[in-house]
Amino acid sequence: MDFTSGLNIFTGETGTGKSVIINAISQLCGERSSPDLVKSGETKAVIEAELENNRWPQISVLVEKNNLNISQDDNLIIIRKEIYSSGNNRIFVNDSPVTLNILTELTEPLIDLHGQHQHQRLLRPEYHIQYLDDFGNLNEVKRQFSDLLKIYNRKIKDLENFKKQQAEAAQKQDIYQFQLKELKESNLDEDEYPALQEEKRRLDNIEVLNQLSARLAETLYSGEYNAGDFLSKAEADLHELTHYDDQFLQLLDSIKSAREAVEEVGRFSASYIENLEYDAQRMEYLNNRINHLDFILKKYHKENIRELTEYRDQVEQLIENIDSFDDKTKNIEKEILEIREKVISVGKDLSSRRKEIALLFAEAITNTLKQIGMPHALFSVSQNVRTSKHSLFVINNIACIPDDNGFDDICFEIQSNPGDKGRPIHKIASGGEISRIMLAIKSALAANDQIAVMVFDEIDSGISGKIAQIVGKKMKDLAKNHQILCVTHLPQIAVFAEQHFKVVKNLENGRTNITVMPVKDENRINEIATLLAGEEVAFEAIENAKRLISETKNMEGSH
Repeated sequence: MDFTSGLNIFTGETGTGKSVIINAISQLCGERSSPDLVKSGETKAVIEAELENNRWPQISVLVEKNNLNISQDDNLIIIRKEIYSSGNNRIFVNDSPVTLNILTELTEPLIDLHGQHQHQRLLRPEYHIQYLDDFGNLNEVKRQFSDLLKIYNRKIKDLENFKKQQAEAAQKQDIYQFQLKELKESNLDEDEYPALQEEKRRLDNIEVLNQLSARLAETLYSGEYNAGDFLSKAEADLHELTHYDDQFLQLLDSIKSAREAVEEVGRFSASYIENLEYDAQRMEYLNNRINHLDFILKKYHKENIRELTEYRDQVEQLIENIDSFDDKTKNIEKEILEIREKVISVGKDLSSRRKEIALLFAEAITNTLKQIGMPHALFSVSQNVRTSKHSLFVINNIACIPDDNGFDDICFEIQSNPGDKGRPIHKIASGGEISRIMLAIKSALAANDQIAVMVFDEIDSGISGKIAQIVGKKMKDLAKNHQILCVTHLPQIAVFAEQHFKVVKNLENGRTNITVMPVKDENRINEIATLLAGEEVAFEAIENAKRLISETKNMEGSH
């Protein structure tokens, strides 16, 4: 099905399957799947929709956040849900697999679905405040309030952490002083520890070093028969060979380097022996120093001297901070007080504006409801400040609780009939009333509402005649700023369609199929006539359909 950008109407006999369309859209909006949705005998059901992304800049944040592959050229979001008879299901956005939560997050700002059996925003009071703020263009003030509150909460957390650190430091001050004294007296040096261990290893093995060095010096340099002498003779013979064959020239430097290297090792070994002496006092110092460093490392649970020096510096900083804790605490508390006053000021302004806007909003909704079949309805906005005796946000001697929306709780109430008590909208049972109230709200918000696609099911419940015509006109007006999909049984609403679809159920080879087809021109007149008169479409019904279509055009032209 290809929908127009304005008002798309679905009609058909009861039981033809119009609800399948609504259910399919619900699935793409994040409703959980069931294997019962798969047609009998099939392994899976596939639901797919293409959405243009050019009017929804807020979606770009979600696209980037979830690494979705959306081309900047065609700017299409293609959502596909595959439901398997085995009970599994898969969801894709532009062929990238996503979770049900991501699907819900993606479609929530795009598609608003209103039907008698759907989970509607209007039935969730937490959304009411957003409707009111959209109507009054209060979102910028609300964002300012939310930003200030975040700063305030962050400062409160900083203060709590600082006081906790202060208390711990004060409690452990004596311990810190002792630790700092101990670590400073240890004269920690990151390079010392490996050097001490190397020196200790030499003294522990002085006899072996003496024996091996003496033997090496004798073998290479000082013995009666040593490698140096042999190489010197070989070098002389090689030198003489070069007089007779130039091939030996390239070998002369090699044997010379070998002789010099052997003699160097021999001389070093002889010199090493002369300086090799066991020092019992030095050995005692090394043992004591290494044992002390090992003890300190183990005591402070550190892996190396570098970690010890870092801890020493931290302790020293903690001790220095203890004396300045009071001043720093006062500075943070002063900042918190200043920010709290700003939060209160912006919150008061926001609440005051809502109070003014609520009257205009209620009046606009009430007037619309009177036009669309609820003549005695009285819409109102309940605005209450959340309170707690423990809150520090005091407005007019009332301690208020803030959240990102301000200090207010907003709840829409409706008095449907004279003598009735106004009740919260989410406690109303009638799906028809809910849909009409939402239509009235959406009409009031038309200029500011960012949701592009709206789906209405059973909005015609409990209305007929002239009222249905007014409802249709309201929906047509709303379709100037939104794409609307509407299922209806009433010809007075159907005639306003910019695109009219007929839903037909038929039986083929023992299986039920549902077909959705666009109807135009004469076919559309016949469909309107069918809605007016039933299956037996007489000449009078055709004429009535034409008259109704003509009236509709006149209504559209009059505004």
